[in-house]
Amino acid sequence: MTGASLVGHFVVSVPGRETPPQDENYRVNEIRKVEGGRWLFNAQMKFGGRDVTLPMIFKVEWAGDTPVITVTDQELPGLGTFTARVLIYGDRYAGTWQHGKAGGHMWGRLERSK
Repeated sequence: MTGASLVGHFVVSVPGRETPPQDENYRVNEIRKVEGGRWLFNAQMKFGGRDVTLPMIFKVEWAGDTPVITVTDQELPGLGTFTARVLIYGDRYAGTWQHGKAGGHMWGRLERSK
C-alpha cells in the first residue's frame, strides 16, 4: 500500500441526523510492520477541511486475506481521540469511525501508485 491513496467519502452520523457525503483522501507515504500485529502508517490525510501528515501506529487484524485497520480510543496528534474499523479488499475500503459524540461511515477506492 505504500504510495497508494484511499479516495472516497465519509458521513457524520449523530443521533437524529446524518450529513451528506464529504470528500476524504488519505495518501499512504509509507507503511511497514513494526511488531505484534502493529503497523506504522505515514500518511497524509485530507478530510473535513484539514490537511495533515502524521506517522501513526495502528493494529491490523486479518479476516482471511482482508486487512482490517483497528483503532480503539487512540489519540492522533492534533486531531483528537478516535476509534475506527476500516477494511480494505481489492480496490475498495469501507469502515466506521467514532470521534467523541460524532461518528459515521467511510468508503471509497484504493488508487495504487503506478
